[in-house]
Amino acid sequence: KAERAQLELESTQVLQASPTVLVTTPEDLEAGMGILPETNAVNEELAANLDELRKNLLARLENLVRLQSDQLIVELDHYTLYTAQLNAELLRITSENAELDPVARSAAVDGYRDYLRNLSQLISNQRRSPEIRVQEQTDLLEIWLLSQITSPIGRKLLDDATYAEVVRNLAQTQQRWDGRRRALLKATQEAWTFDWDFTSTEPMFEPQSSKGRPSEHWIDRWTERRQAEHLVKVLFQYIDAAKVGVGNYPRALLVDFYGEPAEYFGVGVNGPYCRIDDVSLGPFIESARDRIATQWGAGWETTAEELYKKLPRSISPETTP
Repeated sequence: KAERAQLELESTQVLQASPTVLVTTPEDLEAGMGILPETNAVNEELAANLDELRKNLLARLENLVRLQSDQLIVELDHYTLYTAQLNAELLRITSENAELDPVARSAAVDGYRDYLRNLSQLISNQRRSPEIRVQEQTDLLEIWLLSQITSPIGRKLLDDATYAEVVRNLAQTQQRWDGRRRALLKATQEAWTFDWDFTSTEPMFEPQSSKGRPSEHWIDRWTERRQAEHLVKVLFQYIDAAKVGVGNYPRALLVDFYGEPAEYFGVGVNGPYCRIDDVSLGPFIESARDRIATQWGAGWETTAEELYKKLPRSISPETTP
């Protein structure tokens, strides 16, 4: 009970201390980017429009970077993030097109650098969000950025200053764990509706044993609540241990709670493509949607730390993330 009371106190403090949140939407993105041409438009017009869309989105990201502050959290929606990542990928491919003139290829390189730099600058802001879904989404953003800067082509396109800035923004290990803990506190506080109860509309608190059927018997509901509470307790213990470098990933418990597909937690032949240790395997992985902690403590986090340690002192800050 004492542990429960402490968590409730912490979660209340998190909610009271949360700054204002600005949530972007796909509609906002489309309004600021204009409308794609008709399908029968000539290739030149289509190319010009797509180039304009990329520039508008980049300008919007730069504006969001300027907006973020201690008093305002900017939460990027999935569509905006995915579109930005796709545009960066297209610019990287364009920069390698030998048929283009040098000016166009140079512009593609500049755009690629700008996208990576601005997306990395939004990581810290995303980690301050009290929403667990934003934390999970930011894991995927960081994995994608790591896949870019560690690929031979991506690294070649980045100047040393941009590369160092992205690496520094990715190497914030404590910030990452703090964000997860804060969001888990908020999600838990919202689920604890009564002193004895633990209910939530969030699938992440729904054990696999209850999926697809209503829990009509009180024993079933009580069992499911206890399962969810146990999962939350273990995740808090894992986060607190991981923050000091001694956490053991509770894979077996997560698989048992959420059920199949277990690949989301790194199990089986396809596990390495879902829970990312090697960033070259998962540059565009999808969110597990109704599961959490799929990427917590995976190898990609170590990769970010190692890249930071290898930065030359001339471009690496004196302080350690």
